[in-house]
Amino acid sequence: MWSRLGLPALAMLWTLTGASAQTLFASASAATAMRCNAHLGAGATVAAGAALPNGFTVIDTGSGSATARVDVALGVNLLQPSVTYTISDRTTPGFSPTGPLPGLVLTSATGPHDTVLAVSSSQPAAVAITIRWTHALRASGVGATVDVGDDGSTEWLGFWDLAPRDATLMADIGTAPLHIRTHTLSRMATDSYTQQQVGPGDSSLTIEVALRTAGLQVVAGNLQSAPAGEAFAQPVVFAVTDVAGNPVAGQAVTIAIGGPGGTTIASPLFTDAQGMIRVPVQATAWSPPQRGLVEVTATTPGIVQPVHAVLFVDSLQVAITPPNSALLFASNPAPRLGPVPYVILASAPGITPLQTPFGPVATNPLDPSTFVLEDSIGVFGFASLGGQGAIGRPGVAQFYQFPTGFLSGLTMQLQAVGIDPLRGVVRTNPAALTFP
Repeated sequence: MWSRLGLPALAMLWTLTGASAQTLFASASAATAMRCNAHLGAGATVAAGAALPNGFTVIDTGSGSATARVDVALGVNLLQPSVTYTISDRTTPGFSPTGPLPGLVLTSATGPHDTVLAVSSSQPAAVAITIRWTHALRASGVGATVDVGDDGSTEWLGFWDLAPRDATLMADIGTAPLHIRTHTLSRMATDSYTQQQVGPGDSSLTIEVALRTAGLQVVAGNLQSAPAGEAFAQPVVFAVTDVAGNPVAGQAVTIAIGGPGGTTIASPLFTDAQGMIRVPVQATAWSPPQRGLVEVTATTPGIVQPVHAVLFVDSLQVAITPPNSALLFASNPAPRLGPVPYVILASAPGITPLQTPFGPVATNPLDPSTFVLEDSIGVFGFASLGGQGAIGRPGVAQFYQFPTGFLSGLTMQLQAVGIDPLRGVVRTNPAALTFP
């Protein structure tokens, strides 16, 4: 799926005038089959490998003028050597031929599908890749991704439930084309009776590839996870480069942090000999309706567009509900991509944590004081004190009742460890619970 694609036979060639001007070649193709399904439509499919020239459209028409379509634009700014590629996923619900009926849902969708933009140059070039994504509605999950190099990594994620931010990435074009893979989709369900709409809605992803001037980018530390109260394992690293891609030392970079996080480093920072600054970030506690996303924003003089890094903070809150109940909530900041099974452990406070590849577990399962409240992963035989397990969507709430006087005056610490479909193994902070 992630193999490189050659330039399709049908390519677009733009040449800037002048003997020393840069020449850009660009083409787009379908990396996977592209499908459009309008409500009660026959469906429309574009085969993997098909060329996607400027103005390409695939559309399916269904009942009551319902549509599902994908539009491609591939253009050039002749004033500077740049390529602009846009893929738009759109749906319209149409209407029911039999009229509005309670419970009748009109559904149209496109994708998910991948495309590849291939950009080559007449001579080696350092380029900046600007990503802009817009979508109509809020939903859960990931709506778009970008893989620069088409090597299986993901350098940019677009979440339906977040306001889109422009992003800038850096790359080099050598003798081989630069491949940029996109992953997009659209989906809309409309109740024919109430006209209420559910789903992520339309989206449009634009990628601009231009010769690099001065550049500011995130080079490390993006998309990390940490429990509330801990420092993120790696600092967020930003780099400043000149037009040739060389590091710029001594450049002032201003840092701002939003969400449940902070840093001890005073702003502005100045780049080192490698053109980099390093921002250590501490995760802090949060609870719904807050969002557990930390946004680290960098700006520098001469570059208009700010650059953002996003970090995830997993938080556990526990409380006693008089007279004899306990409430536990593991807050997961990630978009909902699927179920998140959790293990929830309780132990005496102050025991020696268990060191693991994903960080210390304060409720060490090897300690005699530790017992399992919930196990929806299967590490401890799927034990469940509450009887329902602990499956997050993506967070999970648990409610326990205990006899009056149970463990009166004693304090336990609780911690949750889960398997998130986006981030892998995640863990919350340990939280103290004192019984009345």
